[in-house]
Amino acid sequence: MATGDLEGDGRLETAAASRNYMLYVFDADGTSLWSRNLLSSCRDVIIADVMGEAASEVICACEDGQVKVLDAAGNLVGWFQGGGWMRAVAACELDGNPVTKELAVTCDDGSVYGLQVVE
Repeated sequence: MATGDLEGDGRLETAAASRNYMLYVFDADGTSLWSRNLLSSCRDVIIADVMGEAASEVICACEDGQVKVLDAAGNLVGWFQGGGWMRAVAACELDGNPVTKELAVTCDDGSVYGLQVVE
């Protein structure tokens, strides 16, 4: 589960992943905004602006070995396939450009990935 300003409106949205492959996003009042089938269980979820836009994205580390990036409307805007179950994901600064954030992702096979989402 993660909270963050997904829509860029100053209010906190909540993203919650379940073992049934579903990702649910709720607004600050608890109203469901959208849900998406990730086609895999999500091991970790964060909300962060990784594309340098006004709105943040939802980033999921999944058991199918993928990192999935969804925009504020729930559209898949990026993904990465790793070598095993993705364990954890964090937004961080790796390239010295404060406008964008990169992702540090750990994987069950012992790998650590540094990723950047680009359009």
